[in-house]
Amino acid sequence: MSKSPEERARIRKRLLFILVGILIAAVLWRVYVTFDTQVSLWESVASGVAVMIMGWCCVAVIYRARRSLTGLLNKIYFCIGNSIAAVNIYILIYYVERWHVLSIGTAHVEPLEPIWRSIRFILVIIFYCFFLWGANYFKELSEEYGFK
Repeated sequence: MSKSPEERARIRKRLLFILVGILIAAVLWRVYVTFDTQVSLWESVASGVAVMIMGWCCVAVIYRARRSLTGLLNKIYFCIGNSIAAVNIYILIYYVERWHVLSIGTAHVEPLEPIWRSIRFILVIIFYCFFLWGANYFKELSEEYGFK
């Protein structure tokens, strides 16, 4: 079932609007957290849960798109999904370790650590946004050229 060009353009604009909104919200959140001089557990939990939800949603998107494909594209989507899942597992381990340190209260903050943590957070969000944007185009290309 092929969609009209107008419908595809509308979907692309809507997706772009949502992804830019997510990116702006992430930047504003990290600016707030970075300029706060205290490192608190609730801020870390909020950041970690947001990143994990977005990451596992990316995995769900790729595995849902994979169900309708066969052959080479199915294998490509499978590998991409496993790669995103591996990144999510790394993020889960990082944040659980971070939460453990913050719950004990032994967190030592280097002068530039909050800035590096914010850069890492925003880069992961950008990675997920590009992934979601790219997955949309990859699916359209597969429909356009008849790959199944």
